Amino acid sequence: MSKLIKGLLGGVLLAASHFSLAQESGTLTWIVPYGPGGGTDVVARMLAEPMGEGLGRHIVVDNRAGGGTIIGVSALARARPDGGTVGTVGTSQLTVLPYIQADLPFDAEKGFSYVGGIGIYPWVLMVNSKVPVNNLRELIELAKSKPEGLSYGIPNAKGNALLSMTRFQEAAGIELLAVPYRGEAPAIQDPLAGQIDMYLGNPIVMLPHVKSGMLRPLAVGRMDRLPFMPDVPTFDEEGLKGLETYEWQVLAAPAGTPPETISRLNAELNKVLKDEKLVKKLADMGVEPFPTTPDAIYELVKRDSEVHEPLIERLGLKDD
Repeated sequence: MSKLIKGLLGGVLLAASHFSLAQESGTLTWIVPYGPGGGTDVVARMLAEPMGEGLGRHIVVDNRAGGGTIIGVSALARARPDGGTVGTVGTSQLTVLPYIQADLPFDAEKGFSYVGGIGIYPWVLMVNSKVPVNNLRELIELAKSKPEGLSYGIPNAKGNALLSMTRFQEAAGIELLAVPYRGEAPAIQDPLAGQIDMYLGNPIVMLPHVKSGMLRPLAVGRMDRLPFMPDVPTFDEEGLKGLETYEWQVLAAPAGTPPETISRLNAELNKVLKDEKLVKKLADMGVEPFPTTPDAIYELVKRDSEVHEPLIERLGLKDD
């Protein structure tokens, strides 16, 4: 072997060694496609510190809000796949938006290497306390007696909340009037004021209003009851077998991130999500820890996409 070839080969091996080392050291950027202070941001910061300690790396949470999360998710997809960038993505970005918006600046199917699950956010169906019902069965009977006479708020006109409420209506055999808003905050205000009848969303956000008596929780969107709402039955318990309504979020890296890096991140993420103190903090926020494998995330995305795509098409939600 000539000295030139040996030198070139040595240079390649040295570069590969430095590249591998870079994956395991230095700052790790965690992109959050929402503004600071919200639930997704808080959870990311709760996980980032102990994960960073385990990895021996400093993790910086980078809030990239805007465009209905598209700005942040696009930045994640475009990042170099060198193990230096991860980000939070979830139900809406991976299984709803791709079937609504044709010109997304990221490929939801091929643009990411999944690291593992972060959390599941169960939703609870709440009604204004003036609605004359005490449980889900009574609400269904009332809705059947006055088709489209009862209304519900959704944070936007084409999101997962609309799909979940559509599945609820179809399972219950009822028709309700959807009232879209620009964001969660205004969508919650009108049920409180009695302008609309119900809202399906994060129970922690609405818990103070439940305690004040302004809202009445009727059903939980998971197969198990919530520890902080033990008296509220599930949709399944109320006769709508198998119906669940929730959001999930996962940790992802840009497509092409080396498998050994993904494996290392997954191990540390799952370790943190099994810490008893952290699990308790997440539970207090209404978040169910979701430790799992990258392969399981791929299956989850595929399963929910197969549910959402035909529903979006049937509802005519796809942008022209």
